[in-house]
Amino acid sequence: MISVIGLGNIGSMIARELSKHVDVIALDSDRSKVEQIPEARGIVGDIKDAADIIKRGDAAVVALPGQVAYPYVKKLLGWGVNVIDISYSPENPFDLDHLAKTAGALYIPDCGFAPGLSNMLAYRLYKKYGADEIEIVVGGLPESPAEPFLHSVTWSVEGLIDEYTRKASVISKNRIESINPLDEIGSINIEGYGEFEYFTSDGLRTLLSTVKVKNLSEKTIRVKGHLERMKFLQEMGYFSDENVGGTSARKISEHVFARFRTTGHDLCILLVRSSDTSKHSLLVARGAESRTAMSMLTGIPAASVSRLVAEGKITGQGTVPPELIAENNKNYSLILQDLTNAGAVFDSNF
Repeated sequence: MISVIGLGNIGSMIARELSKHVDVIALDSDRSKVEQIPEARGIVGDIKDAADIIKRGDAAVVALPGQVAYPYVKKLLGWGVNVIDISYSPENPFDLDHLAKTAGALYIPDCGFAPGLSNMLAYRLYKKYGADEIEIVVGGLPESPAEPFLHSVTWSVEGLIDEYTRKASVISKNRIESINPLDEIGSINIEGYGEFEYFTSDGLRTLLSTVKVKNLSEKTIRVKGHLERMKFLQEMGYFSDENVGGTSARKISEHVFARFRTTGHDLCILLVRSSDTSKHSLLVARGAESRTAMSMLTGIPAASVSRLVAEGKITGQGTVPPELIAENNKNYSLILQDLTNAGAVFDSNF
């Protein structure tokens, strides 16, 4: 039995996917979200309201916004529950290693699209070919860009704005450096998909500790014209948390951005390549009316890994980054097969 905590677009998708294979507890404070997943045993409330049943399960998937997820992850690990986490909390995942080990629990952080799948592909390139310079190119894009942002929201609005404001860590000349994401806006062509612009994003996470390379970076792509608009909003203070009249410019921006949320027809691209581009993997998915590509590429890996944990095929205690899961060829192949079965296209020469 696996518990899914948080039933937004991605959490609900994970619950439905897991329900095809195992018993699922679907937990959310919003009754309407719980009722939309009849395949699972629904519980309306907080984790404390379902503590006994969660503790009896094989694992729990945390699909909450990064700003609120950390205390939940910490509580679950303290209970000795194996946790698969797709939230992007600002805290270092390795800070929970001791807690998890003490409680006899396994913690797999950042187990989604990017970070998550991106870690797996980059780590396999590093381990199999000893690549010393690796570039991750990733993006969730609208199939039909629309004004005023030339973008659409397919996941957390808060997380989207964080990408533009949170400093990005990269490895440059064997050293970890921190840079402002929108300081450099570049152009990149992805064969078969066209020309995009990119910024350096903070998605390397645990890779900063698990690989020893000369250069490693993550570039997030957007439709041309979008990033200059985001840079303008940032410079004008619209992403500021400063309190003004009981709210903040950022909160207002989040509210406005949320109006452009989409339920499908998005395009997700993940390209991982060596510096000379001789070795590369390209993963692409397109959304449909009922499911975004972003929810698929985030939810399927989390569901696959959760099943592997429940089946005893992924074991251990403490913090286990997603890239280490990819060392096992069978487990890695199952994740990719699940993605392919869901409609993703994968092309790789490593």
